[in-house]
Amino acid sequence: MSSRKVLAVPKDTQDRFRGLLGGGVLEEALASAAISMPESRHPPCPHCLSDDVTHWGAAHGFPRYRCGSCRRTFNILTKTPLARLRNKERWPTFVGTMIERRSIRKSAAACEVSVTTSSRWRKRFLECSSAQRAKIAGEIIAALSNASALTGVPEDATWAKELLPVILSWLV
Repeated sequence: MSSRKVLAVPKDTQDRFRGLLGGGVLEEALASAAISMPESRHPPCPHCLSDDVTHWGAAHGFPRYRCGSCRRTFNILTKTPLARLRNKERWPTFVGTMIERRSIRKSAAACEVSVTTSSRWRKRFLECSSAQRAKIAGEIIAALSNASALTGVPEDATWAKELLPVILSWLV
C-alpha cells in the first residue's frame, strides 16, 4: 500500500480542523505553547531540568540533545507517554481515527498495525497531559520557526513537519 494512504487524514476530520482554525482555538493553543518556549531554542533536560543543553545529532528522525550537567541524551518525547513508540508516520491517521471515535480494531485496520499496537497507542496518547502536549508543540514550533517562508522546512526539521499534523489535531 502506498504511503499516501497511510498518512491520509479522513476528509471530515480535515473539515473539522479547518473550522477550528477559523475559531481561534488552535491559534490560542499554539500561542500559549510558543510563549512557554525557552529562548535558547533547546528544551531543558527532562532528567535534571538543567538548561546546559547542546544539540547532539539525530536519531529516528528526531533531533537529540545532550545535557552538560548529567551527560544524558534525550529528544522531545523523552519522559512523555509517546517515548519509544514506533511508526510515527502512521500517527496522523491514528489520531484521526481517535477523533472519529473508531474502535481499536478499526483504528488498527486504518493504520495497518496490529490490534495490540493500536491499543497501546490509544492508551499512550490518552495518557499525555496538556503540559506534555504543549511541550511537544513548543518544540515543533521552535524547529519550524527557523524555516524561512521561501525555503520551507529545513532538512534537519523534517521531523517537525511530519509530527505537526498529529500534535495540531491532538491539541484541539
